[in-house]
Amino acid sequence: MKLKYKFRVYNLLESYPTEEDALFEITNFLQERNRLEEEWSDLGIKGAFSKKITEEETSKLLQSLVDQGFLSMKPGSGKRNYFRIITSPFI
Repeated sequence: MKLKYKFRVYNLLESYPTEEDALFEITNFLQERNRLEEEWSDLGIKGAFSKKITEEETSKLLQSLVDQGFLSMKPGSGKRNYFRIITSPFI
């Protein structure tokens, strides 16, 4: 595990949030709630992020994680999409 995650300083860096930061926070958020195996929405995961980020930023990060194969995405009815973690180095 990278030191920035071990000591929880990643969110203090100017580059926050990177895709890796997002995956770390999402993984921890779901682990704390015993929901790693469950599906979740882009709206439902907003509370995972240490700092407030826009809906557009959230969408870009999630889409990038889908493109990299870390998450799967299922379009929902309306604006929301639903995701699952496929793999994460933080599990």
